[in-house]
Amino acid sequence: MNAKITADEWLAELDRINALTTPDGFTTAELSDELGVSTKLAREKLRQGIGAGVIECVGRVPRNRIDGQRSLVPAYRRKTTKEA
Repeated sequence: MNAKITADEWLAELDRINALTTPDGFTTAELSDELGVSTKLAREKLRQGIGAGVIECVGRVPRNRIDGQRSLVPAYRRKTTKEA
């Protein structure tokens, strides 16, 4: 059974994750792991947040891939109230 998450609950979780991450933002995989959801759902919610103007892509950040190699991947953060 999949529980529905309200927009306010989602934004509260993003605020919590923002506080845990470095200033370079969080990746889709980090968001997925932190929320305990699939990467597909995390990407969907990020797209919705970007479309709504409350999430922004802050560029690419270095992260280790599954094979241990470093790679640049997109990072995101919740826009602050002033920016949104």
